[in-house]
Order: sequence, then C-alpha cells, then structure tokens
Amino acid sequence: MKVTRDGKTVFAADLTKGTGGWRLFDGDWKVQDGALRQNSLNTNIRALVGDKTWTDYTYTLKARKISGQEGFIIPFLITVDDSKCWWNIGGWGNTRSAIEMDGVTAKEQDCRIETGRWYDIRIEVSGSSFKCFLDDKLIHEAKHTGVKSLHASATRDAACGEVILKVVNASADAQPAEIKLNGIAQATSPAQVMVLTSEHATDENTLDSPKKVVPVAQTISLTGTTLSHSFPGNSLTVIRVQVK
Repeated sequence: MKVTRDGKTVFAADLTKGTGGWRLFDGDWKVQDGALRQNSLNTNIRALVGDKTWTDYTYTLKARKISGQEGFIIPFLITVDDSKCWWNIGGWGNTRSAIEMDGVTAKEQDCRIETGRWYDIRIEVSGSSFKCFLDDKLIHEAKHTGVKSLHASATRDAACGEVILKVVNASADAQPAEIKLNGIAQATSPAQVMVLTSEHATDENTLDSPKKVVPVAQTISLTGTTLSHSFPGNSLTVIRVQVK
C-alpha cells in the first residue's frame, strides 16, 4: 500500500512495525504474513493512516478477501475520521461497487469479489475529481463537489405566535451563523432551543446505551430580531421564537 504524487512516494505502509501509526476503529486488526488483517464481522470497521491534507495523489494497494459475505471498503478523501467517505467494492451481499460519500453521485456497477484472490486497487485523485480502478479496469470516475454544511427552514405558527426554525449542520465541525427574522416586527428574547447531536456521526442509541443521542434544551439570546449562534457538528437544532 502506498501513496504517490508526481512519481514520488509520499507514503508507503511499513507493517514491520505492526499497527503503530494507524488509527483503528473497531474490528480485530493485526499484522499477519506481512498484511494488515481483521477478522471481525462488525460494521463500521476501519483502519486509517496518512495525512488528511493530501491532494492530487495516486493511492494503490493490494487487497484479498479471506472470508465473509462482502468485499472491501477503501476509505479515501477522508477529512474526518468517522465520516462515510469510501469506495465500497463488493458490497450489498457481494453484488455491487459504489462510491459512498456526500457530494458524489457515481453510477453503481455490478461487482463480485472472489475469496482468496489478491486484487490490485488504484485511486487517482486530481483536485476534486477521482478515478477508481480494480485490476487496472476503470470502475468509477466522479467528482467530489462537496456538500453545504448548513440547511435551514422556517415556519410561522400564527396561532401560537411563534416562528419555528429548524437548522441542520451536516458537517462534523461547529458552524457559526447569524439568522435575521425578516418581516418580524418584534421578537421575545431568549428563544427556546432543542438540540439533537452527538460526538460522532455514527453514534446511535442501543438497549445498553439508550440515551447516547438525546435532545437537549437550551436558550439563545436575540438582539432585536436577529440571533447569532454556533450550531454544533452533526446536529439538528429546533428554535422557537415568540414574535409579534
């Protein structure tokens, strides 16, 4: 496994040092017979290494399926460790290949990964464009256009005398914003706020941890009919403002 740019090696995996320097997420990762291997069947298993600031590079590796129902997940263009940003080869019951990341639309391809066979995988990144090759065959060619971080909607409930704002921050980082209630003569401060968020985008409630992701009540002060707020990463915020 290595990363090159302009014919020069930027990174080459040195597994003689074991998993030192790798960021391992779940799974049973270990170095065996000169290869990085994991045997867990859990989901969201990843092993990451390298620099998130790399651009314009060629990423190559060899991968082999030893057992299991599907093929490989190959992360790339990672900016946040727990983001869903990868090439899924032999997914969906070992039937398809697809790019899974926000801001990318790439046609799925039929694909099946054989057990015990080594595959050559190559990803060429140039700016926001990339190409994905399996055994030197071009499988996907797409562009990462990115995705807007903040999305909002506003509703006026005349019966309750409220403006209800719903703001989603789809990025992992907090996003500051100023919201102006145009057309409103007067607003009562503070506004009532309900925030749903969690440390990681992959967090979910379970029977053992039923309150890992729960709404939290807050308030936000207004200046006239304007409110300024920093919306947490991976969050849904509902703001209720009493207005006239």
